[in-house]
Formats: sequence, C-alpha cells, structure tokens
Amino acid sequence: MARDPNPTVLSDELEKCRADVRLAKTLLSPDWIICLECGRLLGRISAQHLRRHDLTQALYKEKWGYNLGSGLASQSLSKVRAVVARKMRLARVGRRNLRPFARKHAGYVHRREGNLNNASLHAGKPKPGNRKLIDGRSVSDLEIAEARLQGDALDSIAARTGLSATAILFRLRRLKFPCHTGRRPAFEHGAPMTGQAIADLLEGSNVTALGLTRRMGLSPSALYPHLRRPGKTLPFDLARAIKRQRRSLVRRAPSDRGGRPTVLLPADLRTLRAKYQALHEDLALVRRWVSERDCRIKSAELHEWICSQTRTGKIRTLLFWPEFFQWCRKVSPSREFLGSWRPQEIAFDFLADDYGVKRRAISKAVFGS
Repeated sequence: MARDPNPTVLSDELEKCRADVRLAKTLLSPDWIICLECGRLLGRISAQHLRRHDLTQALYKEKWGYNLGSGLASQSLSKVRAVVARKMRLARVGRRNLRPFARKHAGYVHRREGNLNNASLHAGKPKPGNRKLIDGRSVSDLEIAEARLQGDALDSIAARTGLSATAILFRLRRLKFPCHTGRRPAFEHGAPMTGQAIADLLEGSNVTALGLTRRMGLSPSALYPHLRRPGKTLPFDLARAIKRQRRSLVRRAPSDRGGRPTVLLPADLRTLRAKYQALHEDLALVRRWVSERDCRIKSAELHEWICSQTRTGKIRTLLFWPEFFQWCRKVSPSREFLGSWRPQEIAFDFLADDYGVKRRAISKAVFGS
C-alpha cells in the first residue's frame, strides 16, 4: 500500500491545534508539525508551502499567535538543528536574539503562544496579591487602594508601605485604577471624576463657568482646560472642590409652566441606570460570597475579597465607591444584611443615600416609573 505523500489530520484535531498552537508540534508525533491552514503533516513549514496560502512566515506566526522566536519545524528536526548549531558554535551568535524587544518593536506584544505558556506555568497557583518585604511584612492591595482613594500620591504611599513608587503604580494598574504618575484621581459614584463632572454641574445649575470659578476662589481660566477635555481625570483637590459646590448649588429651577424642580441633575438621570446595573451585578457577587460564609464576615476580609475580584475584572464599581462601606457601617456594623437582603433593595437604598434623594426618585430614574 502506497504511503500518502501529503497526510492530513482530522478536522477536530485541526481545531484543537488552532485553539492551542503548541499542539501543532506535539499532537501526533514529535516528527511532524501541523500546518494550521490546511492541516498537513510536515517536517517543517517552509516559505514555499506558505506561498500556497498567500502567507509569509511572519504573517503566519502573527495570524495564529506564534511567538516571533518560535521555529516552524517539528521537535525532532529542531533538536537536530540545535546539535548542528552547537557544533558550528552558532549558539553564541544566537544569544543576541534573547535580548528583550524594544517597546515599539513588533514582538513586544505578547502572542497567543506566549500567553498560553504563562498560563501553563502559573496554572494551579494563586495570584500573588501581596508582596513580601525584607522584614517579613506584606503589603495588601487593600492598604494601597485605601490610600489611593484618600488622595495620597505615589511617593507617599511608597514611603508608608516600603515599596517603590513603580511597584505601587503597577499594583494600582492591576486594581484597575486610572494611574497617572503626577495626578491623584478622585472618585464619585463608583467612577473617577473627569472634566465631564464640571460640564454636568454647569448644565444642572444656573451658574456659568465664570461664576463657578468665583464661588470656588479660582482664576477665571481654571476650569476651561478641563471643559475642553471632558474625558481627562480631574486633580484630587479640584474634584473635591467640585463636590462641595455640587452640594451647595441649587438644582435647575422649574420651567415656566411651573412644577417642582428636578431632584437629580440631568446628567445623573442619563447615567443612573448604567450605574445601578453595575452596582447590582457587584452586589449579587457579594451576596453569593457572604452566603457561602454563613454571613460571618469581617470588614478586612470583605475588602480584600473585593480587591481580588477587581483584579480579575469581576467587580467593577464597589472598590471605587468608598461611600458604600461607610453606608454599610451606618446601616449594620456586622454587615449581616448583605447576605439576607436582595441586591436590588441594597442598591436602591444605597443610591438614594449617596445621591441624597428618596428611593422613589432612584426607582423612577432607573425604571422610568
């Protein structure tokens, strides 16, 4: 029986290799590498073969997620080539390829193969949330997050914890904080305050930008750079001053036809539904976690769990809403209600307290009735 000159793999085997590109060299035999385009078994994927698919080796690696340094040859052929390279003393010359890529280099971005290798390396190991110091003390994510929410700068947090400012910056990035080396963000309603908060305040009140700067004791041009860039994060001191002005300013007056003045700002009415949905999802996760612990939780445990869930992206707003924990201490110091109340009830009660309105106003803004 004649041997098939171009053997191919089955369709389900090809899909497995496309999902995990490392299997292309190990699925059947170390003597073969599978072409992810056509499924053929080859000793090496040559440039001549890739021309049939209108690809080069660089485009092939980029399409399927191979690292730039990965060879498109079987394991057996790679070992033979490594032996020949050592005999010809080519390994020393090739050491220059192990230098890290420059930041703008095409290989700086992690490919799918590199991410799979990192995932396999750390599989089964918990993510390090704390970093051990020389004296054996550890700095938790909660300690760094609380300091940042209070408006501390990176240098002050580093001096307090014993870590470097760079380490603090990367820890905050993993916690999804908006990180700027020279700017301290302030948070309101579970999100960082930006220049849009100034525009919303001017829209919902009868005060102009010039009048607002006079009330705050600032120069006439202090607010205009932030109004021109509404998506940029506000400095901590300016954001805190905007919060004070929002509490003192009168809301938009009633129309000419009469009626009561609006309880919430127009911007709050536009964004409250999305904030409620994000808060409701986070509270559902909290309730599930508290119920698994039989409603016996400590404040530090809850905060640490929220930090860990924020790192993974499961919790989006609770960490950046410190008023929620203040409200919890006021309602129930033991926080047993988190496991007994429904997330919808907790969200409505807290939002009403945070916005300074009645629960009926929150329900009307969220559901329209």
